[in-house]
Amino acid sequence: MPTNNTMKSLLKINRRHILLAALAFVASAGIAYAAVCRVCNGSGNGPFACFHCKGSGQLNGFTCNFCHGRGFTPCSSCKGAGQK
Repeated sequence: MPTNNTMKSLLKINRRHILLAALAFVASAGIAYAAVCRVCNGSGNGPFACFHCKGSGQLNGFTCNFCHGRGFTPCSSCKGAGQK
């Protein structure tokens, strides 16, 4: 039966291999990490209330198509995505 130290070292090695395999997959798949937009701090909202719905997020009982119900204009830097 393996000792406790042997099991700990095997667990460390397995974690490291899993992490390296995941990073290799991400790199090979071309997946990029998105950074949070610094202008809107990730909210996707611009500094002004939506001029279509006057900041309510709704027009005639329906979700505003311009601000998508947020009530603010989309961030000019990230186009409302919240990420760069």
